[in-house]
Amino acid sequence: MRRVIFTILICFILFFAGLFLTSYLEIYYRRYIQFLYKWSTNGNLTLVGKNFRLFPKNPYLFSLGIYLSILFLFFRSKIKTNYWLLVASSIFFIWISIVVISFINSNIRLLSCTACNDGKLSINLYEVPYDEIVSLALLVGLIPIFWKLLRKMLKSEEDNPLSKID
Repeated sequence: MRRVIFTILICFILFFAGLFLTSYLEIYYRRYIQFLYKWSTNGNLTLVGKNFRLFPKNPYLFSLGIYLSILFLFFRSKIKTNYWLLVASSIFFIWISIVVISFINSNIRLLSCTACNDGKLSINLYEVPYDEIVSLALLVGLIPIFWKLLRKMLKSEEDNPLSKID
């Protein structure tokens, strides 16, 4: 019973730490995604307007807290694996997905422009979906963890003698 209460308490602490980190790191995420938008279009996409937002959207706020809680629950499981390799691959998936999503989204915006001046487009900073990019990237970052869990479940079914009875 103590172990369950301890696990729930740590999950809540990690969730609220994720809320705090998300609020604190928002400006850095926004700058990085703006850089990716400009870099991926070779400067043909210009972002205009004030770089200010009072409140981020709720899914973005909760995404890092949920990610950290799921990561902690996976570490508490009895699956034997190289946890540091799993965390590194998860962070790599997050980073790659942010780059790929930003690249695709910025180039689609540039390609869909019909009133561009010499292939250059100016969009407002509020038109960039920062929250959705980071939330989707954190979701993609869970793929290595869920893959490991799925492999463990499939392996345990093969080793279970009761599952072979017809």
